[in-house]
Amino acid sequence: MSMTQVTTDTSPSGDPHCPNCHTVLPPKAIFCATCGERVVKKNVVSLLQDNVDITTRYRISSLVRRRPYVSLFFAIDNQQLRPVGIRDIDISGLGKEGRANACDVVQQEYDLLRRESIPSLMPVIEVRHFEGHLYVVSAWPSHSNKSEMTNTHLQTLQDVLQSGIGLPKMQVSLYWVEQLCSALVNLHQQHIVLGDLDPQALILDGNNYNGDLLLMVSWLPSLIRNILPPTSVVNNATNFSAPEVLLGKPEPRSDIYSLGAVLYLLLTGVPPEEPTARIHRSLRSPGEVNPRINGRLDEFVMKALAIETTERFQDASEMSEALARLRAGGKRTFSKVSTALQPTGDGKREKENFRADQARARERKIDEIANSEAVLVAPLSETDLTLWEAAKRPTNQTPAVEQLSSDGMRGEIEQVDTVDVPQRDDQRDDQVASSQSVAVSTISDAANTSPAGQTAGGGAPKF
Repeated sequence: MSMTQVTTDTSPSGDPHCPNCHTVLPPKAIFCATCGERVVKKNVVSLLQDNVDITTRYRISSLVRRRPYVSLFFAIDNQQLRPVGIRDIDISGLGKEGRANACDVVQQEYDLLRRESIPSLMPVIEVRHFEGHLYVVSAWPSHSNKSEMTNTHLQTLQDVLQSGIGLPKMQVSLYWVEQLCSALVNLHQQHIVLGDLDPQALILDGNNYNGDLLLMVSWLPSLIRNILPPTSVVNNATNFSAPEVLLGKPEPRSDIYSLGAVLYLLLTGVPPEEPTARIHRSLRSPGEVNPRINGRLDEFVMKALAIETTERFQDASEMSEALARLRAGGKRTFSKVSTALQPTGDGKREKENFRADQARARERKIDEIANSEAVLVAPLSETDLTLWEAAKRPTNQTPAVEQLSSDGMRGEIEQVDTVDVPQRDDQRDDQVASSQSVAVSTISDAANTSPAGQTAGGGAPKF
């Protein structure tokens, strides 16, 4: 039986045209050059009866990852002499009808990925069936130089991180994750949810961080998962699995969690704890593990790793936009603290806006100090300096003994300097004949507070 079945329509002139966009096509065209739709579709029956051993074309070099029903391999294309990745879906447990449905799902997904050419996703080049297994083959984007293509050695991100060369630079990690966000946007638009994104499904073309990081076709399509016998998802949980995946309910925000976990690993060198472990203890933020991570990036990662889906980024586009703003800032510089005066009007909106402006100004100032090599100390104004100098303790007196007054709630302090203490006649012979003068004065906090809100009681000025 033939491997292909022609499904193209013909125009009145007899020329074939695309059944999707009706563009006139050249004879024997397989894909439409306008919309990318496959115009010569593989017959599902012939795909099942193909049964040609995958090893006749591809030489398996290593096992990348094994999950229930899905295995990933690296291999060498014996014809093109290039490295490829292979996703193997085991459908041997299905009946004849189930296998036919699974083949149809994989064929449609293959055609979709060929048509969309999603960036940061390894391009698919072939789909095969052999002895109850469905194979989708993907290759690294082709090089113009054939020698470069043959010298390419695919590595998983997990292997490179464990090779001892250290972590990638922070900006490289953020760039990779931003590109993967874009890939997720495209996949989710096509109703493809991964559910198992991890460093073993992310591929580099060498043992370094100089190139792109691409996603391998690694997931189990949901339509096939629904017809396969159920498995214990909890036993196959990883540090990158979202909590809802463990319940068998993956959704697009599950991939956001997994991508956040990958970024956590890239920034700290350790993966986040599994969701089951987070039930008993809270997750340490990346900034607690790596102090070089600034506060905004720390919050970004923790938002992606939220246990509740409603607290995460709601889609990959939102995550990508937030990350783009972080990358554009780099080691951010901010404007000075706002010097705007409080609005004179009594309107509630004006007061709320003023308080919000003050809060944002304080946050910018804190970030500016945190990202600067040296902290500049602003000098006191002349008025504040005068008040501070006036409040300094005189140096020619005995240090005061401070004790709390009975009115402790008002923060008042009694200072005992010198008081005339009368001596009894029977004690004067045993003690040194000298009198001590003690002056009692009570200083109120409100009386010694400068207009700038600083207490002039001898404490250090607030800069």
